[in-house]
Amino acid sequence: MAKIEFKGLREYEEKLEELSDPKEIRKLIKYATYPAAGMIIEEIKKAAPYRNGDLHDSLGLLTFREQDGFVYTQVTVSGRDRYGTPNALKARVLESGRSNLRKRRFIANAVRRKKKAAVALMQTMVDKDLYEKFRK
Repeated sequence: MAKIEFKGLREYEEKLEELSDPKEIRKLIKYATYPAAGMIIEEIKKAAPYRNGDLHDSLGLLTFREQDGFVYTQVTVSGRDRYGTPNALKARVLESGRSNLRKRRFIANAVRRKKKAAVALMQTMVDKDLYEKFRK
């Protein structure tokens, strides 16, 4: 956590007032969330069972949306392979398994592996931004 010192209560109050603007908060959240989501999607791509196929190339993120003060996104699998099979179906079967195919939880495992690093990256980005704002 960043350490910030103030010369008086007036300066402290002014800086907190700047942070109370919802637009500033949204901007800060998105500033921290985008690189963390990128880190996680890259880990998912590395974990994909078929690195050179259509499934690997179709992995991505949906646009970020806000709800109740939180920013959300989802991993998306788009398109079809060269045989016309939807890539989302292939990813679902790999993730959940089938009667004749064992589970290969590449998305869940990749997210689990990178979650702590992504949270740490977001904390660093927020600390850096707050330090720059309060330093002025």
